[in-house]
Amino acid sequence: MEQVVQEICTGFPVAAVVVGDKTGSREMLARVVTALHGQAAVVRRIDEAYSTLEGRRRYLQEHRRGWRRLLPLGLQAPPEPYDDYVAVVLGERFFAKEKAAAQE
Repeated sequence: MEQVVQEICTGFPVAAVVVGDKTGSREMLARVVTALHGQAAVVRRIDEAYSTLEGRRRYLQEHRRGWRRLLPLGLQAPPEPYDDYVAVVLGERFFAKEKAAAQE
């Protein structure tokens, strides 16, 4: 995992890294900080309550085609992983929190 963080930070200008605050977050946070070893990126823990459900809902809404439009979202299951949608939800929460802090 540390190698992946280092590769991303080498290839792109990273200003912040967001880590969800639930299961395993302390260990993950420590590993990210170690991988960054002194880079200027901000590392933040973000509330991830219900982020999986929100990511799942967004995935299903964006992939609602054909007969799937007839079924309620609650009766559908994504046919593939949707972790990238959950990551977007956490990113949006991070930016909302930063914006609120800047307005104070």
